[in-house]
Amino acid sequence: MRWMSPLVSTTQDYDDAGSLIMALSPWSDLWQGEPSKWIFRGHWDAEWRLVPALYRRDRTTPFLMPSESFEDAMADFDLMTKIETALLKRVLEEFDRAGLAIPEMHSVRTLIDDGVTNVDASMIPFIALAQHHGAPTRLLDWSTLANVAAYFAAADIARPGAVPELKKKLEIIAMHRDAVTLANDACANAFCDIVRAPRASNANLHAQSGVFTICHGGDPALEPLDSLFLTCYQTSGEPVTRTLFRRFRLPQAKAGDLLHHLMHAGVSGATMFPGYDGAVQALKERKFYIT
Repeated sequence: MRWMSPLVSTTQDYDDAGSLIMALSPWSDLWQGEPSKWIFRGHWDAEWRLVPALYRRDRTTPFLMPSESFEDAMADFDLMTKIETALLKRVLEEFDRAGLAIPEMHSVRTLIDDGVTNVDASMIPFIALAQHHGAPTRLLDWSTLANVAAYFAAADIARPGAVPELKKKLEIIAMHRDAVTLANDACANAFCDIVRAPRASNANLHAQSGVFTICHGGDPALEPLDSLFLTCYQTSGEPVTRTLFRRFRLPQAKAGDLLHHLMHAGVSGATMFPGYDGAVQALKERKFYIT
């Protein structure tokens, strides 16, 4: 579900990457002098919903055991959290078997073994690490930097088999931090948080200036983040009269041009994924640059 209220969410379409980059600049008037109050996320397809990887069939199904059903989990929030806990336990064991460092390992192992389904603060560093290496969780990735979100919106053009569609658009979503506070206040229940993980234990997180949102409790938490917030705002006695979400769209066909602009701004696969793999990714992206 997407709402179209200009008071809460605005959508702006761009025809060229340069204009989009200028709009995303921290000096843009859109941020009213406070760009640090906003967090950003990029989608290759503007039709994608604001849901974490755990709620996406293509991301979660490969990790499920034969006895675990994605369809059943999506109909029951409690079951979904139990599946997440089981999946995290398997990831923890595999990381440990491979001799990899695991942040807060003793605390995380104790909580998981106890079957805890509410994400404890001490679990965030491990869960963030697992997610950044492909495991689906309830964490929804954001960045404090708009150009990072723009990179992830465009980077899928370099994915094997990816073909930009003429009528499709990529999207960068900006969310004011107050969107979370207002939703929690309106629902009289702190069901959503913006959380951080230590950057020292996660090189990708550091490079991407990453933060996360996570929602807890009740079946509604399985809904897209914007739909959840809208429901809360609508039940409040004080309607929201300010813009909390800004959406920026660009034709997928211009993704290569956007990557080219971002490269000149110091954002590429090489900077987003420090190491040899990131450097190779940057090399793959160059073929899509448009001069």
